[in-house]
Amino acid sequence: MLGEYLQLYQVHSATLDSGVLENMEVLEALAELKSGGLMIGLSLSGDQQAKTLKKA
Repeated sequence: MLGEYLQLYQVHSATLDSGVLENMEVLEALAELKSGGLMIGLSLSGDQQAKTLKKA
């Protein structure tokens, strides 16, 4: 519904334990959104934020 108004897709509170950075369906969907011109953002939480950021 947001269509042309959406400029950023934000993954909220990513952690290594959540598995979001290893989920191929999620990663493929994010890649498709990015190839369509959408920016991808990421916020981190937990005690391994540096490792999570490096993985991202």
